[in-house]
Amino acid sequence: AGALVCLSDRLKDNGRMEKALEPVMEAVEIYRRLAEEDPGLARELAGALVCLSDRLKDNGRMEKALEPVNEAMVIHRRPAEDEQGMLSAR
Repeated sequence: AGALVCLSDRLKDNGRMEKALEPVMEAVEIYRRLAEEDPGLARELAGALVCLSDRLKDNGRMEKALEPVNEAMVIHRRPAEDEQGMLSAR
């Protein structure tokens, strides 16, 4: 999945914005499945979601770009909320 994100980056760097969407979308789906099995991979999913948001933005799909970045924010906040809950319980 990481290689797919990298491929998306290279396609973008070469001006192939629409073509760059497909590999990052595939990476998100792979990371989503992996994170369901191993929650420790949620940060990788979040990174791929941010990349997907960037690719959508690059293609002028501003409104659609909000969905994946919002999901990534939720993922990134989870560990902080869990940690805060553990500190409160002490």
